[in-house]
Amino acid sequence: MASRLTIAGLGIVLVAVTAGAQRTSVDRAAWLAGCWELRSPSRVVLEMWMPPTGDLMMGASRTVVSGGATSEFEHLRLRARGDTLVYTAIPSGQRETDFRSTATSVDAITFENPAHDFPKKIIYRRVGPDSIIARIEGPGPNNTTRGIDFRYRRVSCTEPAAPPPPPDTMVIDAELSPDGRRMALVRAVGQNWEVYVANADGSAMRRITDHAMVDYQPAWSPDGSRIAFTSARDGHQEIYLVQPDGSGLTQLTRGSAHNSEPVWSRDGRQILFRSERDGSPRTWVMQADGSEQRALVSSADGMAGASWSPDRRRILFSSARGGRSELYVMNADGSGETKLTTTAQGHSASGHWSPDGRLIAFWTSRDGNDEVYVMNADGSNPRNLTNHASRDFVLGWSPDGAHILFRSNRDRAGNEIYHMKPDGSAVTRMTHTPNLR
Repeated sequence: MASRLTIAGLGIVLVAVTAGAQRTSVDRAAWLAGCWELRSPSRVVLEMWMPPTGDLMMGASRTVVSGGATSEFEHLRLRARGDTLVYTAIPSGQRETDFRSTATSVDAITFENPAHDFPKKIIYRRVGPDSIIARIEGPGPNNTTRGIDFRYRRVSCTEPAAPPPPPDTMVIDAELSPDGRRMALVRAVGQNWEVYVANADGSAMRRITDHAMVDYQPAWSPDGSRIAFTSARDGHQEIYLVQPDGSGLTQLTRGSAHNSEPVWSRDGRQILFRSERDGSPRTWVMQADGSEQRALVSSADGMAGASWSPDRRRILFSSARGGRSELYVMNADGSGETKLTTTAQGHSASGHWSPDGRLIAFWTSRDGNDEVYVMNADGSNPRNLTNHASRDFVLGWSPDGAHILFRSNRDRAGNEIYHMKPDGSAVTRMTHTPNLR
């Protein structure tokens, strides 16, 4: 299998070329000579191209991340072969990979390599003398095609590029331990997400996962001895267990499909989770050691965010049937499904039972903004708790039911964790990630 290319640290460094309608000469890509930049909050990619000579253009790229370190480099060639342009990449000293042109026009060209893993297709489009849009395409989940667009701008080849700014930090998710004394949370630094454990007030935060890929969705076991979480470290989502001190890492699910959103049963014996292994997201259940994995219901309506009620007789979940996400409840065996929310505009999802099972806190965009709502367990009396111009997203309840946890960007651009009483009062900020190192 051909080696992977690189782009801004996400998969590939792209360049744009233009070919003639007749014989494809590399001279038609002369406008590419010079330097091009792709800048993101956490990295800067600089590509430098020599002017064409004969049938060849030569180039190179370098990716610099926050802190000034070079994370990736790549040697590039663009050469003419009769009526075909061949784009060759040698990423970070690996073996070279060729992509051959399959379609050309005055301002666009498509390269393809069906044998490559990702991407299989690279499309370059010139949108002006100083800008390029590059698109990569390849296989996505469930036999879909995944595409990513990138924009480049022309820059000076002699003036040093400004370094990328320090990555912002924010908190994505959080859950209190069963005794309410600790908090498992997900801290994001730039594009890297890791699971941390902190005191309930957000102090003494310490990392318990350490991987270049995303780790998130932490869920405490009822006895507080383990934390289930989702990781993309296998190239797709899988569910793992880890102890609160970071030891005892154990993988529970395996395969080529996404598995995510772990939720424990109250007795700690089973874990509900979301799986796409049958081609459509639905709710599955397994034993706490990962054994006996089975689909809980046969429905294929894109179920997400499932959780047992405190008495384990019902399951709350969301589904985007008809293009609009709503909350539903069903019996634990999958029967007796009932729709709880009817959202005229926007969506409603991410429902969380109160510990006594009487209320459900949920996220909704029905007011044109992300808000935290609460309603009775039968769906009646929905009411807005946050009612704030910021983006607020519900995360769950405190074990004693006295508070609802949510994330918000009300105090700064990055998310922080807050809690409030079930009536929306006494909003308190729990984390202060900008001060963390």
